[in-house]
Amino acid sequence: MNFYELNEARRLLGDSRVLLGDKVAGLYTLFSTMQEKMAPMDGLERRRWGETLEKGLRLHDLGNRGEGAILRLYLTSFLLEVTGEERFLWEIFRAAEEPARPLRERLFLYWQIVRRGFLDRRYRTLENDLRFWRLHRALVHAHAKLLPEPPQWIPAAERDSERVVVITNQYLGLQHGPTMTALDRAHALQSKLGKKVVLINAAEMPRSLPLPFFLPFLATFKGNLSRIDLTRFQGQAFPFYQCKDEMPNVEEMMKILAFIKEIRPAFILSIGGNNITADLCSRIAPVATLGCVSGLAVSEGQFFLPWGDLVKEDEEKATQLGIAAERIISCDFTFYIRPQRKKLSRADLGIDEKAFVLAIVGGRLDEEVQPAYAQELDRFLEGNPEAFIAFAGHFERYEKYRAAYPSFAGQSCFAGYQDDILAFNEVCDAYLNPPRTGGGTSALEALYMGNPVFTQPRGDVAYVAGPRYHMDGFAAIETFMARWQADASFRDAERAAARLRAGELTDTAGALGGVIAAMERSDYYR
Repeated sequence: MNFYELNEARRLLGDSRVLLGDKVAGLYTLFSTMQEKMAPMDGLERRRWGETLEKGLRLHDLGNRGEGAILRLYLTSFLLEVTGEERFLWEIFRAAEEPARPLRERLFLYWQIVRRGFLDRRYRTLENDLRFWRLHRALVHAHAKLLPEPPQWIPAAERDSERVVVITNQYLGLQHGPTMTALDRAHALQSKLGKKVVLINAAEMPRSLPLPFFLPFLATFKGNLSRIDLTRFQGQAFPFYQCKDEMPNVEEMMKILAFIKEIRPAFILSIGGNNITADLCSRIAPVATLGCVSGLAVSEGQFFLPWGDLVKEDEEKATQLGIAAERIISCDFTFYIRPQRKKLSRADLGIDEKAFVLAIVGGRLDEEVQPAYAQELDRFLEGNPEAFIAFAGHFERYEKYRAAYPSFAGQSCFAGYQDDILAFNEVCDAYLNPPRTGGGTSALEALYMGNPVFTQPRGDVAYVAGPRYHMDGFAAIETFMARWQADASFRDAERAAARLRAGELTDTAGALGGVIAAMERSDYYR
């Protein structure tokens, strides 16, 4: 990597004749080129170049006000992206914590921090998590101050015991994990547990840029859903409301709070957490928060529904946050499986019938299959000519990896987006989980088809797979492959074990029934 882009960026930053928007656009082009050049570097080389870039861009000369502050934050977001250094994340934290900063900017930065922690668990330290909770509480408090009058608690005896509200932050479609989580819970509550369910999409994730940020997270939003007032799933109909205006929006929040006050639900089930509107609703009726990833979901609600027992780090977090043990109710995270609708063959995907096929599935594979992991896959494939990797989902980098690694060209394929993932899993032997936080839904779909799920012992997939398939390296997978190919009874036993685990994670009504009973016994419910 040479210094051309750095020198051009420095020249652009120092040119007072160039307007801010033009500066950002020019920097984006230069930074994108730098990012491409730094992508193959190892961690040490990235840090060295990060130090060079930081000194060369002269961050500290930009100041903390006006245009200088905006550019400084933009440069910080770039350095965080290309180096991964935690100190740049702390700068994003500091900006989000500024009480004088407009709420829309603070909420935008809040979601950039959420995204970074989701994609890379290195940032999920106890210190960072506690700092994020403090930021969340500050934002809830700031929004509450905007309300014309404080919400009033409705005692349990005055609430409608048959009415439940399910609230989420994103509602897209049946291929979207959190949407399916919301619909599956709504369906179980109404069809199996006798509740009358209303579904709300608060849509608090940012959809536009309130300030420049390098490679920002902006949420997908289906505006047409704001025009409907009823949604259906598996023979059940649910009254539906979606906030159409981008948050933070006091009018939208007041509308939802007024609705909660009017219908007096027994409780509110918040899907995913990180939902300020739901937290304000918790001042009217109890809110139970079910995270879409394992661990303790971020919420100011009364109850937390982690996927099983808390790990030591989460227990310490709960203690420091003052969350009483009574408020934490262990709940199996269950999934709805869409029925298989078609058939695929290995020939359709160009896969040899004798290969041991490992599926890698995800909507963010460009972020999850980083160059270092691609190199590990290459070494694994080179050493195991019988192995084959079938990628499915979104993976723009695939062709670059295919060109860079001969094993990818001969022992892998990219099947693109699969609208019937069970049919895809049917032609695979197992599922391989890259290092990531998410992936739980696609892992469960593999288990459902009798495919073992290989994963490191952390993250959502580790919970879904269960300890039977926790593997820290490729050597354990090689041993498993050898037995699989040599012993038919071993194959049958493993397929049966995978299907059994899938069955344990599809009883949503059973999981929610236990949660409701536990909540109703609690003083926090009353």
